[in-house]
Amino acid sequence: MTRRNATTANNSDKDHKAGRKGGETVRNERGREFYEVIGRKGGQKVKQLNEEGKRAARAAMGKEEKSHEEAAREEWAIPADG
Repeated sequence: MTRRNATTANNSDKDHKAGRKGGETVRNERGREFYEVIGRKGGQKVKQLNEEGKRAARAAMGKEEKSHEEAAREEWAIPADG
């Protein structure tokens, strides 16, 4: 269990209030649509990164399978053509 001293608690309370005030200012200046746009952009980026990760994982799996196959060929002296 982590203990927090009074200074840390006070600073995080101040940070919380400052963050809330900043968020309210942005909302008042830019409107709700701003948050919808940046949320959509963030979601699209996450989707893109997930797809890239899946492709990289599939490529790595293909290489691993190939290297296992090559190892078996070497172990059993099987020619590469069959």
